[in-house]
Amino acid sequence: MVAVAVAVCALGSFTSAVIIQRAFVAATRTIRMWWLTLAGLITGVTIWTTHYTAMLGYAAQLALRIYTDIAGLSLASCTILAISGWLVAFGDTRQRGMLGGALVGTGLATAHFLDTYSLRFSAVTRYDPDLLVISVVAGVGICAGAGWLFQRYRNVPIAWPAALALMTGTLALHFVAMASLTVTPLTTERRTGGTVDLSAIATIVVFGCIMILVVALTVAYHSQRLALATAADRQRLRTALDALRASETHHRASIELNPQLPWLADASGNVVEMAPHWVELVGGSLADALGLGWTASVHPDDLPGVAALWSQAIENGDGKIADTRYRLRMQDGAYRWFRARARPRRDEVGQITAWYGTLEDIDDQVASELALRESEERYRLASRATNDVIWDWSFEQGRATWGGAVEEVLGYKNLNETTDLKWWLDRIHPGDVDHVIAAQKNAFDSGGSEWDQEYKFRKADGTYIDVASRCLIIRNEHGEPARLVGSMLDITARKQAEESLQQAAYHDPLTKLPNRAHYARMLDRALARAGKMSQYVGLIVLDLNNFKTLNDSMGHAAGDALLCEIAVRLLRSVPPEATVARLGGDEFAIILPGLSLLDAREETVRKILAPLESPALIEGLRVAISFCAGASIWPRDAETPGELMKCADLALYAAKADLPGTIRVFTPAMREVSESRATMLARARSALDDDRIVPFYQPKVCLRTGQIAGFEALLRWHD
Repeated sequence: MVAVAVAVCALGSFTSAVIIQRAFVAATRTIRMWWLTLAGLITGVTIWTTHYTAMLGYAAQLALRIYTDIAGLSLASCTILAISGWLVAFGDTRQRGMLGGALVGTGLATAHFLDTYSLRFSAVTRYDPDLLVISVVAGVGICAGAGWLFQRYRNVPIAWPAALALMTGTLALHFVAMASLTVTPLTTERRTGGTVDLSAIATIVVFGCIMILVVALTVAYHSQRLALATAADRQRLRTALDALRASETHHRASIELNPQLPWLADASGNVVEMAPHWVELVGGSLADALGLGWTASVHPDDLPGVAALWSQAIENGDGKIADTRYRLRMQDGAYRWFRARARPRRDEVGQITAWYGTLEDIDDQVASELALRESEERYRLASRATNDVIWDWSFEQGRATWGGAVEEVLGYKNLNETTDLKWWLDRIHPGDVDHVIAAQKNAFDSGGSEWDQEYKFRKADGTYIDVASRCLIIRNEHGEPARLVGSMLDITARKQAEESLQQAAYHDPLTKLPNRAHYARMLDRALARAGKMSQYVGLIVLDLNNFKTLNDSMGHAAGDALLCEIAVRLLRSVPPEATVARLGGDEFAIILPGLSLLDAREETVRKILAPLESPALIEGLRVAISFCAGASIWPRDAETPGELMKCADLALYAAKADLPGTIRVFTPAMREVSESRATMLARARSALDDDRIVPFYQPKVCLRTGQIAGFEALLRWHD
């Protein structure tokens, strides 16, 4: 019986799918609703029959009986919900398809549990709740998917994806739900009043349902064949009509295929013949357009001008003026732009006998023109709002047109005439001309569509400003530049801001000298350049003595003034290619690039620092400049910038250990002394950490009195 139930379910599901497919192509809404109602009825009967057919397999073992009223309620509920579901699922969205399928699934679940409840037998039943929930979720979910598939694959033969999903959902809910049920037969038989034996009516019910399904399938099949036959008749009719149109005269065919609408008017200007295409565009009949009837379709705002022009052309017999644009009302009520042109036909004596004219649809052209004007107006307003200078260069004419904020930005008044290339090039800063031309040529040759460049441009008053030019390169059919359309923006303020930021980032705010960051970059560049040219680089590190005392005694303003004075003297003393930097506090550094072997000596350092030996006048007082300096030479003393700086610092430490004003040049012995000192300090710290330094105390005795006057502490280092 299980196989029979599956067969019934498959037959009913595919029958429902075919009927729903028929509903999709129904001619009217009423017929469509009837087909969907029939599909819901077949689906409900299929669900109900499948359940009872499958339950017949248990009839012999359990002596199954059913309550007929509950069984009838089950059939009614699943049928009503199935009909409602398919009515809901028939919509424009797949979400409605899923919702309708879910309603069918709800009817499926309702019918199953009512069918189960209608059964009466002598046994104890237990349900597995997990399987019960799984069966409901699976059945409703798969049926919802069937609704979605009806929307997605409505044109597939017999809608088999949706039919298969509907069958799977029905069988899944039934068999999974039955698997959740455990039946234990009783030894005594329960009395069940108001019931009938299932086997007594099941055969009749199943047979009747199969007959209904067969009849429904037959009706659907016949309807499908009728629909196909109707479609074939329609196709044959279209073919016959096409053949009839093809047999028309060559003249009529040329008129209809012509995108323009030919028309003919008599000598008085009354239209006597109009192309049939007029009816397709404007509606009505051709007779309505004859005479002056065509004017009824002209836009009211355009009609006075059109009528006056047409009257003037007829009166003067001048076909040259019979050329105008106006709007015509289409069948949907919208207006489209047309161009009307007419020429007179004259007899042998020169009298006008007729007017021949055409109507040409130019709505797209007018829309493009309006869009272009609006775009140009937006661009003009935008350029005024952003203070841009607009320019348009024509390669064919070799001239440029200027617009926008020309007078506001560049100061050139009444620049209405076009200018040539020389006018533009003459106003570019001489230092920028070459790279501007090179960049533009590269953009042309590379096939690019844009070009942008920053350079200095001369204003009308002779001053230069920084500008950013950006343009679109329009090419001809050969890929060659034909036109440049672009803008010029004044970026002087931005450049000044960038320079200010650059100055703040890499220069000392007090002395305006390069700071430590800029000094490091300049040292790297100097070493790289010297390495390529086999030259030497000198590095001098300068530190002031007693600078804190000056600040404490005369104030920080005096200290700042002294630092600025030192910066000025050093800048005057060093070669032009040298770099003077303030590393911080009272410490300065000097980079001497491009030294020869003869220059790489202590005398060069002393000559540069000689201006610092003279006192400085600070707040009316003569203040002596006390300093120490250390110097190192690349690559003699070190190979890297960091090592070179370390060597200069060692020389400075050695100078500070001597008298003020000492200048020392690095020697390898300084590194040895530094390393020895560092080693001694490290050993001393290690001895302290390990408690290897032990204090010993000895008394100090007064020889006069013999009394102890104090103690001396001695530290002994135990290795």
